[in-house]
Amino acid sequence: MDCAGIERAARAGLAYLARSRRKSFRLGAVDMESGQLAAGLSLLLRLRRRHPSSAEFLAALRREFVFLRPEGKSRALVTGYYQPEFPASAVKTGEYRYPLYGVPRDLVTLPDGRAGRMVNGALFPYPPRAEIDARGLATAPVLAWMRDPVEAFIVHVQGSAVLDLAGGGTMRVAYAARNGRPYRSIGAWLVETGRMRREEVTMPAIVSYLKEHPDEVGEVLSRNESYIFFRKARGPAAGSLGEPLIPGRSAALDQGCYPPGAPLFLVSRRPFVDADGSLNGFTPMRRLVFNHDSGSAIRGACRLDLYMGEGKRAGTAAGVMRHPGRIFVLVPRAAASGKNLRLSGMNR
Repeated sequence: MDCAGIERAARAGLAYLARSRRKSFRLGAVDMESGQLAAGLSLLLRLRRRHPSSAEFLAALRREFVFLRPEGKSRALVTGYYQPEFPASAVKTGEYRYPLYGVPRDLVTLPDGRAGRMVNGALFPYPPRAEIDARGLATAPVLAWMRDPVEAFIVHVQGSAVLDLAGGGTMRVAYAARNGRPYRSIGAWLVETGRMRREEVTMPAIVSYLKEHPDEVGEVLSRNESYIFFRKARGPAAGSLGEPLIPGRSAALDQGCYPPGAPLFLVSRRPFVDADGSLNGFTPMRRLVFNHDSGSAIRGACRLDLYMGEGKRAGTAAGVMRHPGRIFVLVPRAAASGKNLRLSGMNR
């Protein structure tokens, strides 16, 4: 979560805007052209270089930007995600028998995000998770085989992974498509059925429950009908904008609510994790983040998923991060001029 990540994150947004065909965005009462958004990111970079201290930088941001909250939204749910690392195999064995699929040949994804199979010109739902797990998919290539269904599910939830292949070598896999079925939180279902208390629900707690109740794994996982398909990837984890994710700076949001690549100011709490990966409490968080990613569970203006990085330490932090927070979008004052805006407390 170093400050140098701010510059890399801003440049990632600029790279996306330079090749994007989308030319306009709307945020509440503000209409923004892609050029205005790019100009704002360039201004942010200049301010960062002129003001190396955090206090001076924040003061400069207050002068040059309007901090906007989504209209009528005072609180958001802030969670975390990461890129896990698990053992896997390039071939199926008695130990490695749970597949990570590539994109099926018959999967169709429409521009509006709907996905399924085309039958006589009509889109029909693709099989849900339970059916795919039970019958397999003859139309999809298997990229790798995993030894644990819970670990495979974690890869689905996180959207990417580093796989340590049996026999040597590694493979990186990244999100490529989904079956179009609705996402449902298995944590919420565990609470609804009395298996867990709401305050207990974290990713580590869910994993522990499944490890302790192996006979329930299939039933629990099948409650989430959404299924993710992957592609082989190179280099660091990348978000839905096609740019590398910056730990502590890149965030997944609803791309219909927030301009892609936009800078945001996040006020919440974050885990403090020791070097050995153990949790050592929580600390207040006030930081600049960037809209670099999306997710099937991230819907509406009141959700933000913060990318925590790779490995055990990041996994611990992401697994327990679930706090209320406030999200402010930074809009250049030039783009906001003349608008009847309700300014946030950050501008006062």
